[in-house]
Amino acid sequence: MFLPFYTKQNSRAFSKLILAHKPQARAMVKGSRSFPSLHGYVEFYPSEGGTLVAAEFYKLPRQEGACYALQLHRGGRCSGTVEDPFSDAGERLAAPAARDSRLLPCQGYVYQVFFTDQFVPNDVVGRTAVLHEFTGSDTKMGCGVILRS
Repeated sequence: MFLPFYTKQNSRAFSKLILAHKPQARAMVKGSRSFPSLHGYVEFYPSEGGTLVAAEFYKLPRQEGACYALQLHRGGRCSGTVEDPFSDAGERLAAPAARDSRLLPCQGYVYQVFFTDQFVPNDVVGRTAVLHEFTGSDTKMGCGVILRS
């Protein structure tokens, strides 16, 4: 049984879950025109009591002190305008865990796994995973539609 708080048993079980099972849902994230080399994925694994989310991004801008935010949005498309390349991704989902997961990169790369009890993988299928700059500008850098695996 997985409990929604940290124990060594949970972290081992979560690692085994990722290594031994296929995710139930997945988004392939591609960068906007301003970040053409950015790419990555977000995977959603069902777990007792919630969802294990694994995110991996490559070719992030190498800026000292940079911080990024992974957000889940209501829309089902990664298109938009020149000013807002992913405006069709829609508004952020209301669940606290779906609003912001901060990512701290190392040399343009980031890998993060977290557990949430705010949704199950099927709840986010058809939605979008959007990578933002975590600054005052809140620039949308990359987007991927979440599909059933």
